[in-house]
Amino acid sequence: MTNQFAAAECARLTDDHLFLPAAEQRRMLDAGDVTSLELTRAYLDRIALINASIAAFVQVDIEGALAQAAAADARLSAGERTPVLGLCVGIKDLIDIRGMITTYGSAAYADNLATEDAPVVRRLRQDGAVILGKVNTTEFAMFTPSTLHGPSKNCWALDRSAGGSSNGSGTATSAGLCSFAVGTDTAGSIRTPASFNGVFGLKPTHGRVPAEGIGELSTFMDTVGPFGRSSADIALALQTMAGFEPDDMTSAEQDVPDYLAAVAEGPEGLVVGVPDSFMDHALDPVIEREWRATVSALEAGGAVVRRIELPDFSQNMMIFRGLMVGDTLRWHADGLATRGDLYSDNARMMFSGAEGATAVEVAQARKDRWALRRAFIAALEGIDVIILPGVPILAPLLSEVDAGAMTSGGRKVGGEVILDYAIPFNITGLPALVMPVALSPDESVPVPVMIGARPFREDLILRAASAVSAARPFNTRPLCFR
Repeated sequence: MTNQFAAAECARLTDDHLFLPAAEQRRMLDAGDVTSLELTRAYLDRIALINASIAAFVQVDIEGALAQAAAADARLSAGERTPVLGLCVGIKDLIDIRGMITTYGSAAYADNLATEDAPVVRRLRQDGAVILGKVNTTEFAMFTPSTLHGPSKNCWALDRSAGGSSNGSGTATSAGLCSFAVGTDTAGSIRTPASFNGVFGLKPTHGRVPAEGIGELSTFMDTVGPFGRSSADIALALQTMAGFEPDDMTSAEQDVPDYLAAVAEGPEGLVVGVPDSFMDHALDPVIEREWRATVSALEAGGAVVRRIELPDFSQNMMIFRGLMVGDTLRWHADGLATRGDLYSDNARMMFSGAEGATAVEVAQARKDRWALRRAFIAALEGIDVIILPGVPILAPLLSEVDAGAMTSGGRKVGGEVILDYAIPFNITGLPALVMPVALSPDESVPVPVMIGARPFREDLILRAASAVSAARPFNTRPLCFR
């Protein structure tokens, strides 16, 4: 594929440095081979050069980023080390950054200035990460592209979807515009864009990372997590982001393990669960083939593969809607009353429909969630990780998305199938990571797998992801940027 974009270069740094995994940049910063100021300037130059074509970043804090980078260099020179010190981060425009606008992807909130950092941003700042700015999201992290900025582009194939709602996080990471990015996942909103953009994306256990200071869809499911270009990137980001937050009612008081140590472990003895069937009615044959090849590669590397039977997920969407309706309506009550004319038609229609939900339906969804969570955890008894296809279908053409007629292996499927594999982990709160393992036969889009585990076992997921990368290496740099 011909390179459609010009190359950025700042001093002695080139695009090759910007596409390195954050973990490799971390080693270079620690060794003094590069400074945070050099890295930050190079990323800012690259954003200025190509961002208008792909709509990844929607706000950039140039002065703030340079000041943070200078402070990071001073800390590095003094011998300080943290997992993210000096690295450059993009934050989803659903998450508050002090002094920046949180638009939630909507024209209705174009002037919504945040006065405090969300806890996850505060933690990144404390550990010396450089906050470059805000990356794109769909309107209110739902289904409509941002009414302010439009959709982010998929750099593997500009005519295909970049996913939602953390599409800007996926695009920014894939396009080499930041060291890593932060997104949110209530219904696959980290894992779908990571899958379509060919990068790594982790939805941690619900409560593992503070979710205060973000636009609220469901207190039962809202989860904050990182995007990266390797499993080690996810590990170093999570090391800083994870941990109990006393003022967050969803935060879990759990110890935080050494995630980077987990990445360094091999696959020998890892017990991998493979379901006999898992909502395969719309599974693309290409994705199924690469999923099975990944399982075989893990087994060849010393992992123990066991067949397992998962609970019935056929009521996913009914449970999901019941868990989301109350929190979403409460969040938007004031906005709909005072600026509802600035909401998209799709958003207003959704909220209007949600108002018909009864208290009994909401209570039933919470009861069903608890039962499904218990059954899912029971199915993973004796299993370290479960491995699944990343998504049922390859990144769809934008024309298919607009028409509501997507395809899987040549068959027409409904739009909701994209979420089939993601939502069980949202409803149950279990952690899951997606990662690329191959390219489609025509080399147009990446093919992902998904790795899940019991609650708070992100360390096992990262160990398995590292093993998969060793067995099935994948260059996350899109062909148009090589």
